Amino acid sequence: MFTFQKFVIDHYKVQLVMPENSHAAELFRIINQDRETLSRWMPWTPNIKTVEDEAQFLNYARLKMAKQELFMLTILVNNTPVGMIDLHNINRKNKRAELGYWLSSNYQGLGIISSSVNLVLDYAFEKLNFHKIILQSDSENGKSIAVAHRLNFTLEAILKDQITYNADFKDLNIFVKFQPK
Repeated sequence: MFTFQKFVIDHYKVQLVMPENSHAAELFRIINQDRETLSRWMPWTPNIKTVEDEAQFLNYARLKMAKQELFMLTILVNNTPVGMIDLHNINRKNKRAELGYWLSSNYQGLGIISSSVNLVLDYAFEKLNFHKIILQSDSENGKSIAVAHRLNFTLEAILKDQITYNADFKDLNIFVKFQPK
């Protein structure tokens, strides 16, 4: 297993690792456990109906990573998969990417996502030489908005009625962080 980064929060040993098929069963279990909440914010949730679906997604992610079109990591806590973090919609010409993440409800509120995002931002700016990282959030996703504020992202735009949930239109907040000078 390739470990990208590791850190400790309280008594939790956290690792950001390259996704492996061995993660599929536990990630699927968490998706099922948190399906109602995840489906509110993550449009891919309905597509993951089985462990095999998750394994296929992990294979797809590794292929996209090999083409440098995606950078995705599994978040492990005490060696157990608990979520994922990624850079997607990578645009090398314009030196930007979008940031995405999700975490088991059992591990939220501990600082795991904030610490993970900081490490991925460091990599994006220092190693990939990106100029801009974009974090998109449903205007009602308070936890993701709190991450953006805590990590000093700037609210760049609010796209009115940009996304739908249960046939209702919702605003989409666009937060950005630029490469430090």
